[in-house]
Amino acid sequence: MSKIESESLKISIKDLTGRLILNQNLKTIGFIANLDFDLINGAYLITISNSNNEKVTKKLLIAR
Repeated sequence: MSKIESESLKISIKDLTGRLILNQNLKTIGFIANLDFDLINGAYLITISNSNNEKVTKKLLIAR
């Protein structure tokens, strides 16, 4: 991803069937962004993209 300390990010979280759970824009400050969400236990895919259209998708596991 980018090496810019403060930038706008687009966050999307989908369940494994492809259903969109969360779509949110965030602003980083000092390479840190806080995201509050309430997901039930399970596996999700989180995609983070920046204004340069760089994106990364990772698996997100929730187990409480």
